[in-house]
Order: sequence, then C-alpha cells, then structure tokens
Amino acid sequence: MLRLRALSLKKRGRPAHVPTVATRRQVIEFSAMGLTQMQISKLLGISSVTLVKSYREELDTAEARALFNVANNLYNIATDPTNKSSAAAAMFWMKTRGGWREKNRLDEMEQKAIETAEGSGKPQQVLDPRLLTVEQRQALREIVTVAAQAMMGNGQAAIEHQGDDDEGDDGDYDDSDDGDDGGNEVNETTE
Repeated sequence: MLRLRALSLKKRGRPAHVPTVATRRQVIEFSAMGLTQMQISKLLGISSVTLVKSYREELDTAEARALFNVANNLYNIATDPTNKSSAAAAMFWMKTRGGWREKNRLDEMEQKAIETAEGSGKPQQVLDPRLLTVEQRQALREIVTVAAQAMMGNGQAAIEHQGDDDEGDDGDYDDSDDGDDGGNEVNETTE
C-alpha cells in the first residue's frame, strides 16, 4: 500500500513549463506578427493550454504593443525634417489619423453642383464623364456648346465641332450621286 501511494505522488509527463524573459518576448513578437496560438505553441514546444495559461498577458497586449511601436516609428519619421521619407510619412499620418484625404476633381465638381442645387432649390444631376461612351460624350459636348451659345446671347443654333474629331462625318462612305445612271453605288471616301 505504501508503495502504491508513493507511485501516485510521482508526477507523470513532461516537466512543467517555466516562462522566461526570452520566451515572453518571443510570444509577444509572434502574436504581434499575427501567428495563431496553435502556431506559437508549436514554435515554443508547448501545448496551447500551457501557452494561454503561462502567457495570457503577452497574448492580450501584443497587438497593441506592435501598433504603438509602428505608430511611434512613423511619427518619428514624419516629424524628422532630415528624413527623406518625412513628407510621405506625414501625409500618411494625416490621412489616417488627422482626417485628411486626397480630393478628386470630380468630387469637387460634384460638391459644387450639390451646393448650387441646394442654393437654387432645383435638383441637379452630376455626370461622371468616365462612365460615358465616346458617342455620349460627343452628344453632351454638343448640348453644352449649344447651351453656352444660347447663354451668351449670340443665338447661334448650329453646332460647331471642336477638337480633332472627324468633323461630323458619320462613317467612311459617301452616299452622294457621282453621276452614274443608277445612283445606287456607294463610294468610299478618303480623308
């Protein structure tokens, strides 16, 4: 009986894991880099239960520590005028932390149209020309030209083609009669 009791007091299995400063630092680094608890426990050669039991604080604070270190480094770069990356770091900091954003010209036009519409009480729409086809852009250009001419008071209703487009030619064929007897022949034009 005494012998049985002595056997039951003996611990079985591995010796208990004892965390060290080095293993605590490793757990912080591994966790901050996004490794899972299963991956960290395998790297340390311990079970995931032992990992959580021995390194709870490190697991809970690793991400916040990493964010602080990166933000601190970025802040130091952004505020150091001798650093070549200070302007880029400062702009990134202000966009993410200061509420700054890059403005798109179309955003500004849209905001101006909204303000104009609100002031006039008339609903207005803003078109994004990037979403229009070539034909739609040409039709819009013609409408704007006529409207601008009407607003300037010159009363000219003719639409003038501007730029390097094909001067109003719809296609590559000429339907004019070239003097043949039938007049049904289509001739190709060259420009």
